[in-house]
Amino acid sequence: MFQHTFIGLDVHGVSVVGCALNPVTGELVRMAMDSDPVVVLDWVRRFEPPVKAVYESGPTGYVLARHLREAGIGCVVAASSKLLCAPGDYPEDFVVPGFCRFAFALLVFVGSYSG
Repeated sequence: MFQHTFIGLDVHGVSVVGCALNPVTGELVRMAMDSDPVVVLDWVRRFEPPVKAVYESGPTGYVLARHLREAGIGCVVAASSKLLCAPGDYPEDFVVPGFCRFAFALLVFVGSYSG
């Protein structure tokens, strides 16, 4: 059984939208927040550890990943070129936004290597 909360983050210069997935209960929690790493870390810490986070690489760099890692939060920065779908592959009104798909993908990845 999974013992993690998986968080997908949609990171932009001025804002971040997070989606936390609890695989035990199936609960999804979404939150829009400022892009300040301290604000994002405060939101991530609301979830019971251990927590794993992921976001797509881009112009915002690795500042957030470093900040989360220094606080003991596992964070993966996904290479855009390695993602399973291109940005235009889903309609705008798709039920699960991209950042939530990141959380699901992290769940699958960790689950396949957790043994």
